[in-house]
Amino acid sequence: DKEAPPAKRAKAEEEEEEEEDDDDDEDDDDEEGDEDDEELGSDEDDSEEFDMEDFEDVEDMTEEKLTTFTEAYKKFCEERDTESGEDRVCLVFGTPTDIRPVPQTAEEFKAKTPYVFLDAAGQDFMETFGEKYMMAFAANMPEEEDDEEEPAEDVDVSKGYEAQLKVWTETLAEVKSMDPKERWQAGIALVHQVLEDNPGNLFESGEKGKECSAVVTKLAEMWSELLKLDDKKMGLYDGAREQLKKMLKSLVDRLEDKEFAKGAYAGKFKVAGL
Repeated sequence: DKEAPPAKRAKAEEEEEEEEDDDDDEDDDDEEGDEDDEELGSDEDDSEEFDMEDFEDVEDMTEEKLTTFTEAYKKFCEERDTESGEDRVCLVFGTPTDIRPVPQTAEEFKAKTPYVFLDAAGQDFMETFGEKYMMAFAANMPEEEDDEEEPAEDVDVSKGYEAQLKVWTETLAEVKSMDPKERWQAGIALVHQVLEDNPGNLFESGEKGKECSAVVTKLAEMWSELLKLDDKKMGLYDGAREQLKKMLKSLVDRLEDKEFAKGAYAGKFKVAGL
C-alpha cells in the first residue's frame, strides 16, 4: 500500500484526534449526567429529629419512649400526607414535643395536634400574606452601615412594626368581606402568622400592644361569626370544624401564655362556640 502524503496524513490524524476528543466530551457529559441524575434522585432525609433534651420536664422519659414518640410522629405525618393530594395540603400547628402527656401512638398525635387542610387558593393566600407581612417589617428597618460588623443593639424597629400593623389591619378587613368558603381558609393564614415564631413577629414582640389587642379581638369576632354558620355554608370538608376549633384553642393557649408578649393578649381572643 502506498503511504498517504504528509499533508493528507496530518489531516487524517487531526480528524482522528478530534473524534477522540468528541468521544471524551460525550463520556464526560454522560458522567455529569449520571451525577445530575444521582443528585436529582437523591432522597434526602427531612424527618424531624428529637432528643431527650426536648423532654427535660418529663421525669419518666426514657430512650425507648423517645424512639416510640419519634416513630409515632412520623406515622402521624405520613397519614396526613396520605390525606393530602394535588388539590390540598395539610398545615400542622404547634410543636410536637410540647404535647403532654408525651404521645406514644399516631392516634394520640392525631387527637392532640391541631391541623387543617388548605386548598390551592388557601395556600396562595397564606403565602402571599406571609410574604407581604414579613416584607413590611424588613422594608422599614434602618439600613445597616457597610462597615458595621454586627448590627446595633438599639436599632429602632418601630417603623417595621407599624408597617406590619397596617398590613394586618388591611388584610383583616379584606378577609372579613370574603365569602365564608374563602374566609375560613384566609383566616387560617392570619392565625398561622400570630402563632409563627420568628424575630419579626409583631404580636410576640409586645410592641403596639393596644393596637394589636384590638386586632386580636377583631380576629376572634370574625371566627365567632364564621363558626355560627353551618358546614355547607362554609364549604367545610368532613371533620374540618373540629380541626378548626382545635387550631383556635391552640391560639387561645398561645395568647393566654404569660411568656408570650408578657401576657399582653390574655383574655382578648374569645371565640364563641369553642
